[in-house]
Amino acid sequence: MSAEYNRSHYLSQVNNIDHQLKEKAEDFIRNKPSSMASLVLIQDYLVEEDNPENMNTFLQLINGDIVESNLYKRLSHLNNTLQGSKIGAIAPPLSLKDTKGLEISLDTFKNKYFILSFGASWCDLCLEENEGMNEIRKKYKPSKLGMLSVSLDKEIDQWLQINPENNKNWLTAVDKQGWNSNLVPLYNIRSIPLNLLIDKGMTIISRDQSIDSLNILLKKHIK
Repeated sequence: MSAEYNRSHYLSQVNNIDHQLKEKAEDFIRNKPSSMASLVLIQDYLVEEDNPENMNTFLQLINGDIVESNLYKRLSHLNNTLQGSKIGAIAPPLSLKDTKGLEISLDTFKNKYFILSFGASWCDLCLEENEGMNEIRKKYKPSKLGMLSVSLDKEIDQWLQINPENNKNWLTAVDKQGWNSNLVPLYNIRSIPLNLLIDKGMTIISRDQSIDSLNILLKKHIK
């Protein structure tokens, strides 16, 4: 029996156990929505970035004195963040200056699809993703597809030295606040690189896609 088979077998078992625990947690919350244990179970099993509706559904069941607890308030804040930046939500507002000093907002990309990406010069995966973004730029004219890269570097030079070509090919901005940027909670940035595809109506239609997946989506939406 191969090591690869053993690994797949064990991963399958772990996933099954995790699924069963999640179902039991949901049953407990439904039956005891005023128990502090229900909040702990939401925190441990239902906080899922790719499925924010599930957390939202069960958090709305919570009642009683525990709605005054710090844990409930933290989960509610997290829930609001997830709801505000999930697929299907209207993109949160942003206001930045690009690396040339020009003001940028969502209106900059009005009536066109656009890719909003977050990265940093010290992030190797971000640099790899930028190579893919360069290929996307070659396929779609700025009139069809807007692109904005926001760096979490604290100095503009750090970003420009690593990405001199990107600054010519699409809009780039350096927030200078790093992980303290107000865009981090607004867009629920937990790791970088992160990209979002936003449609003409400013609705988020994808989050954190691979370059290949982005290409498929763009081919579908941009004619």
